[in-house]
Amino acid sequence: MTATPVSPSSPSDTGALVGPPRVREIVESLSRLHDLVVVCDGEDRIAWWSDRLGVVAGDAADLVGARFADVVRGAADLTDLRTQVASPLGVGAGRIELEGSDGDALEVSAFRLATDRDLTVLVGRTTEEARRAAACLRGNAAYLAAVLDCAPDAVIATDRGGFVSYANPAAAALFHTRADALEGHPLASCLPCTAGLAAVLDGVRGEAVTGQDLEIVDGSGRRYVSVSTSELRLPSGEVAGNVVFVRDVSKRRLAEIRLAEKAEELEQYVSHVSHDLRSPLSSLLGFASLLRREPLGARGESFLDRIEQSGRTMETLITDLLELSRIGSSNEPAEWVAPLPILEQIAAEWKSRFEERGIELDLPGDAPLVFCHRTRLYQLFSNLLGNAIAHMGTRDGARVCVAIDEEPHAHHLRVVDNGRGIAREHHERIFDVFATLGRRADGAKSTGIGLAIVRRIAIAHGGRAWVESEPGCGSAFHVTIARPARS
Repeated sequence: MTATPVSPSSPSDTGALVGPPRVREIVESLSRLHDLVVVCDGEDRIAWWSDRLGVVAGDAADLVGARFADVVRGAADLTDLRTQVASPLGVGAGRIELEGSDGDALEVSAFRLATDRDLTVLVGRTTEEARRAAACLRGNAAYLAAVLDCAPDAVIATDRGGFVSYANPAAAALFHTRADALEGHPLASCLPCTAGLAAVLDGVRGEAVTGQDLEIVDGSGRRYVSVSTSELRLPSGEVAGNVVFVRDVSKRRLAEIRLAEKAEELEQYVSHVSHDLRSPLSSLLGFASLLRREPLGARGESFLDRIEQSGRTMETLITDLLELSRIGSSNEPAEWVAPLPILEQIAAEWKSRFEERGIELDLPGDAPLVFCHRTRLYQLFSNLLGNAIAHMGTRDGARVCVAIDEEPHAHHLRVVDNGRGIAREHHERIFDVFATLGRRADGAKSTGIGLAIVRRIAIAHGGRAWVESEPGCGSAFHVTIARPARS
C-alpha cells in the first residue's frame, strides 16, 4: 500500500459515531495523532473510519456500517484481534491488508474503549513506518534505559507517530505486563479510559500537559493516575517524540472520594439534625410570643426576654452549622463575581447597625472580579463585617475599611478595623468552631461560627484566612482566594 500523505489528518465527521460526546472527543484526538484509525462496534461493523484510510480503501462515509472483514484481507481479522484484546493486557496486534490497496500491509494495534458501548479501536501504520520506528528505537533504547529505568514513576516514551518506543520497569509494573509488550502499540492502548484521555493525546501531538488526571478501568480494576507529557529531546538536540510520565495516585484519589462521601454524609446528618432541632425551637419561641400577651410583671418580662434571646441564638447557631457543613460541596461551582455589588448590598442591609455604633464603612472604589461562589462571597464579607461591628468596642472615629487586591495567583481580600484588637495567642483560636472572645459590643453572646465559616470558604476556594492584630491597635482580617487564569 502506498502511503498517501495527509498532514494533518482531518478526521471524518464523528457525528455519525453513536456514543457519548467524550467518545467522539477521544476518536477525534486519535485521528489528529494517528492517520490510520478504525472504530468497530460489537458486531464487527465499522462505526468510524479516518480520512486517510478512506483515501486508500474508498470514501470513509461509504464504509461506515460495513463489516470489517469485507474490507480487509490477510492473516489477522478482527476476531483474532478481539481475542487478544480480551487478554490481561487488553491490546491486540496483527497485520491486515485493505481491499483496494496495492498489496502492502498495515501493522495494526487494537484495544477497547472504556465505555458503555462495545467499541474496538484499531490504530495502524504501514510496515515501512513500523520498520523506521523500530530502527529509531534500537538507536535510542540504551539512552532511554540509562536515563529512565531507575525512575520511581512509570515513564513511557513515544515516537513522533504516537506509538510507544520504550517503557521503563515502573510502567511495566503499573500495567501488569512486560515493558516490551507495550512497545509498538499506540499510547492510547496503555490508558484504557475515557475522561481526560483526549487531552493527553493532544498533549503528545502538541502542547505538553501537566497533571492530567485519568481514571483507568482494566483487568486490574479501577485505578487513578496523573499524566504529564513533554518532548523527548535526544543529546543531539533532535526531538524524537514525547515522554509520558504516569503516576499512580489511586490512594490519594480514593481517599478524596471517601472524604467527599463522608462530607456528604455529614451534610445530610447536620441537615436532619437541624430540622429536628428547629421543630421544638419553633414551638418554644411560639409559646414565648403567646406569653407576651399575658401580664407577667417586670421580672417575668425579663425572664421571657432571656428565653427569646437564647432561642434566637440557638436558631442562628443551627443555621450557621448547616451553612458550615455545606461549604465546599461539589454543587457550588465557582464563577467570576463582581464583589462591589455584594459589598454595597451588605452596607445597605446593615446601614442602621453602622450608624448606631457610629462606624464609618470604607468600600473600595473599584475591585477586580473574584473567582468564587457568589453566595459564599456574600457570607465571607457578611461575617467579617459583622465581626468588625460586634467587636469594635467604644471609641471615637470608629472605622472599617475593605480592600481587594489582585495578586499573581490569588485575590487578596482585607477587612481592617480600628477596634479593640485581639491578643496574639488568640489569632488562631478565633477561627475554630464555637470559639469566641466574650460577648459582643451589644451584649449578645456570639455563636463562634462566623470566622470558622470565613476560613472554610477560603480553603474551599484554594486560599486561606488569618488575622493580624494587637490589643488596642485594631484588627486586619486577610483572606486569599485562588485566581485561575482567565480565558
